[in-house]
Amino acid sequence: MFLTFLNPVTARTANQHQAALIAKPSPLQNHGDYSEAKKCPNGFRNILNKCVKVVTERQTGNKAFETCKQLGANLAILNSKTYFDKLTKYLMDNFRESCTSTRSSGSFWTAGHRLHDTNVFVWKPSKLSKHMTGHCRNAIITKNWAKNQPDNTYNNEDCVEMFIDGNEMKFNDLPCAKGPNYIYKNCAVCQTNKK
Repeated sequence: MFLTFLNPVTARTANQHQAALIAKPSPLQNHGDYSEAKKCPNGFRNILNKCVKVVTERQTGNKAFETCKQLGANLAILNSKTYFDKLTKYLMDNFRESCTSTRSSGSFWTAGHRLHDTNVFVWKPSKLSKHMTGHCRNAIITKNWAKNQPDNTYNNEDCVEMFIDGNEMKFNDLPCAKGPNYIYKNCAVCQTNKK
């Protein structure tokens, strides 16, 4: 299982709580079996019935959160393995080079966020809708962490990035704004409910 839930009752309705994802298409890139579905906002890509928009401007985790919020969206909430796998393929096929950070190729902010002062990470939506209740906050990120992660190296690594590691996508905890010696900037993967 990709996630466990703090409240087992939410497991049966997890699909109702997932927000749809959005992605900005590039006319020069091959988008394969991803389409601009009629039910997604103009310019967004449908990935497993979620509308996905990748904002390629590199920004901090806090800024990415606000960017998605301004689009009426959330950072990506990846609470199913099937969706994680399909989104990973889409990002690797289309944004590996355009979202390169100084640390790795293909680095993206997600809605993953540290729960208080613990080593537990949950999906943090920027807004709650009738399609996403507070139960989504209880979905714990348990799989796909990079080796030795999460590590909270700077004691302020509260945001979760996903980055391309060879042919896999891995999670890593990072500061939401900046570390002691470096500002971490990645692309944002935003999601919203379909129209």
